[in-house]
Amino acid sequence: MKKPSVFLIISILAVACNSGGGDKKAQLAELKKQKSEIDAKIAALEKETGAKDTNADNRIKLVMTAAVQPQTFKHYVEVQGTIDARQNINVTP
Repeated sequence: MKKPSVFLIISILAVACNSGGGDKKAQLAELKKQKSEIDAKIAALEKETGAKDTNADNRIKLVMTAAVQPQTFKHYVEVQGTIDARQNINVTP
């Protein structure tokens, strides 16, 4: 009695796990069809309203270049501080 019920449970589990695997190609084709339909509707609405996608124009960045000329690099740093020495030394000018 146990063998047929175990076989039945295993069969049901195998069928349930395998049911979603074959439909992926059909699902992909359906989604591509929906995408093309939506793109066509968007194009028609843009044509009617005269509006275009403004986000596409905002992504363009202008770049400027400048020629590099050799020149002297002048940079000064002013630092104030104190020094603690281990030995005292008198220094005169």
